[in-house]
Amino acid sequence: MHKFHCKSILFIFMLSLSLGVNAFQKTQKSLNGLTGVYGYVAGQEATLNRIKSLFPELKSDVEFVQLEVETVYPNIKSKTSSKIIELAGAEGESMLSLLDKKIQEFSSNELTKANAIRFLSTVRSRSAGNIENPETKMFLLAINNFDNPVSEMSSNKIVKFNTKSEEKAKGIELSISLPSSWEERQGNTPNTVRTWTSEAGSGLSFISLLVLNSDDFMNKNIIKSRIESKNLQGLVPPNLNTLNIFQTDVSNQPGWMFTAEVKTKRLENEIFMNLKTLNVFYKGKIIQLSCTSGGPLSDIDDIKKEFRRTEGVCKYVHNSFIIDSVFK
Repeated sequence: MHKFHCKSILFIFMLSLSLGVNAFQKTQKSLNGLTGVYGYVAGQEATLNRIKSLFPELKSDVEFVQLEVETVYPNIKSKTSSKIIELAGAEGESMLSLLDKKIQEFSSNELTKANAIRFLSTVRSRSAGNIENPETKMFLLAINNFDNPVSEMSSNKIVKFNTKSEEKAKGIELSISLPSSWEERQGNTPNTVRTWTSEAGSGLSFISLLVLNSDDFMNKNIIKSRIESKNLQGLVPPNLNTLNIFQTDVSNQPGWMFTAEVKTKRLENEIFMNLKTLNVFYKGKIIQLSCTSGGPLSDIDDIKKEFRRTEGVCKYVHNSFIIDSVFK
C-alpha cells in the first residue's frame, strides 16, 4: 500500500518533469503563461498612460486606478519580465522586445473618452480579482506571490475542494483548501483523487490527495508505539529516507505526519524528491495528503530550496484538511 503511494508520487511527478530546475519550468505552457501576463499588464499600463495623456480631466482617476493596481500587484511588470528572462535567457529578451513593439503599435489605435472611462472601470474590476482569463489569473497570482507563496492563501486567494461524489475517494467525504494559482488535475492512478501543481501547473511542486484501502489496522496507540520504537513499517514506505515523523490527528481520527526524501531513477533520469505527507486512518482506509518538490538529482540543492519555499503552503493545506464524513 505504501509502496504504491511512492510509485504514485513518482508517476505524477514524471508526467510533468522537464529537466532543468526553475520554479517555473521551461515548457511552452509556462512561457505562454508568463508572456501572456506580461502582455496583459504592459498593455494595461500603456493604455492607462495614454488615457492620462489624451484626457487630462481623467488624470486623477487614472492615478487612483494605477495606485490600486500597484497595491494589489506590486511591481508585477518587472517581476514578470525577470521571470521570462530567468527562464528563457536571450530568447526571453527577444520575446519581451516583440511584445513591447506590438503594444506600441496597438497604442496608435483610436481611443474615445467613453472607451477610456469603460477601461478604467475594467481595471478597477481586475484589481478586485476579476481577471477575464482563468489561466492569466493563475499566472498573475503565482508571479505576484512567488517569494512568499503562503501570502496567496492568507489573502484568501483560495479554492476549496470536496470529495463528495468522487469515486476514487471510496465513500469518504473530505475537504481541503488550496492556493488559487495551483492547477488542479484529475488523478492518474486508481487511488489518486486529485493533484495540484504550483505556478499555474508549470512548477516543480505539487500536492496530491490519495485514498487507499488498508489491510492494516491503526489507532493512536499503535501509531505512537511504532514511532517511539522506530518501527515505521506501515507508516513510511521503506525506500524513503525519513527526516522526521510525529503523531497527529485529523477530525479526531488517528494519523501521522512524516517528512522524507528519496533518490530514484526513471529510465535514464536520476530523480530527487522532498515530500511531507499527512496520513490519516479512517474506516479501513488511509488518506494521504502529500506535498512534493522534485527534479533532477543534479539539482538537489535547488529542489530543497523549492521545498522550503512552498512549505508554508503545505502547512496551510494540511491545516485546512477536514474529514466531513466524521460529522455526518
